[in-house]
Amino acid sequence: MKSAPAFLETLMHKWVTDLFSDDQQRVSIDALCQCRKDMMSNVSSRKLHLLNIICRKVMLRDPAGENGNSTSTDLWSSLLLSSERELRERLVAFTFAAVLNRKSYFLKGTCAENMWFPVGVAQMRSWVSMNSGGVHNQLRSLSSTIKRLGSRINSVCEYSAKETCAYCSAPVHFESPDIALCGSVDPTIVPTERHKLSRCAASMRLCSVLEPTWYCVCCGGMVDKLVPETYFTMKTSPLLNAADPDVELSLYSAPAVPRCPFCGILLQRLMPEFLLSVSPV
Repeated sequence: MKSAPAFLETLMHKWVTDLFSDDQQRVSIDALCQCRKDMMSNVSSRKLHLLNIICRKVMLRDPAGENGNSTSTDLWSSLLLSSERELRERLVAFTFAAVLNRKSYFLKGTCAENMWFPVGVAQMRSWVSMNSGGVHNQLRSLSSTIKRLGSRINSVCEYSAKETCAYCSAPVHFESPDIALCGSVDPTIVPTERHKLSRCAASMRLCSVLEPTWYCVCCGGMVDKLVPETYFTMKTSPLLNAADPDVELSLYSAPAVPRCPFCGILLQRLMPEFLLSVSPV
């Protein structure tokens, strides 16, 4: 059984190199570690989802255990971070493109009722601004285009930069796409009195504390706003080339599905804590 971890490591190395290789070029694991970003843009979302699951649930399941190897752990941790970063950029680009697509339909006087309604656009723009040095150039361009919409943006999406804590009404500033702390910039609020809030993995806005949300059993992400099914079937990054207008219509008219944007698996319903209490409050 001692050879099992080594065999698994070899098998997974081969799978990852095959994942990023094509008929013309064979990619080594070392080359992959040096230039992951460009390679991941050309991989389908489904394969990135599988990579995330394997990294999180197989290769990093017990990084500190007896079979742990620091070099191997660093490799798989780095791959996981790069894959999730690529998927996050795709999700933001998908949302921004949906906003601009709805705008073009409104300008034409065409009905867009059946199209997906984007939310959390302000938070996504904040994330792009915070990571402007590391995101795709086209993503920064899309963010700038969204900004130029001005007040018209409220007719094509949900755009609210100001958020407040559901427990104490203190302002919540965007600092992370995953979690938030109320009153984080107010020095008068004691750190222990700040409420820790979850952000939706799909929209980056604060999750509701009154309504049931979705939960991923793989990555632990919370989802408050479901994403269209077409997001999960992308062959490459939407930032690589512009889509045909007719294709875009089908992209954003597809039904939203309860799947994790980072793992691709079905989400579970998570009930608010007060609804799970055995005694009335």
